[in-house]
Amino acid sequence: MEYENKMESDRAKRFDYLLKQTEIFSHFMIGARDKTPSSPLKCKPGRPKKVENKKPSLLGE
Repeated sequence: MEYENKMESDRAKRFDYLLKQTEIFSHFMIGARDKTPSSPLKCKPGRPKKVENKKPSLLGE
């Protein structure tokens, strides 16, 4: 009987702990899907195009 009471108490403590953790980290999930990325690294779709230098050479190459 004592073992069952201890198990029930431990189960309740674990559940309360998980609820507190959920409340603590819930602010990370609110609106995260709807916001645009704030970091410039996340905004870039890919590498920029390479620009070739088309200046004429003085040596005629």
